[in-house]
Amino acid sequence: MSTETKHAEHVKVDAYAADCLEGECEHVNEWGEGDLELCPVIKFDTCIDCMDEAGAGRDPEGWEEWPLNAWPHPGSAGWTETAPEPRIFKESL
Repeated sequence: MSTETKHAEHVKVDAYAADCLEGECEHVNEWGEGDLELCPVIKFDTCIDCMDEAGAGRDPEGWEEWPLNAWPHPGSAGWTETAPEPRIFKESL
């Protein structure tokens, strides 16, 4: 039996913000069109076990079409903080 903790493996992958992927960001070329090459690449720490459980597999090469699952997260080996209290947001006046 393995003594390895689940949700301990993680990898940094290159990612883009959702608005960049949807073409709704402010990163436009000289013709005013969205250009993903102008969007910043984010190094995103991703939980391999979460991606596998979601059906994306364990290989980051196959995750292009999947939403990424952050690591650490509550219940993972790297989680050291307590979850923050929920906040109630109100519309600004």
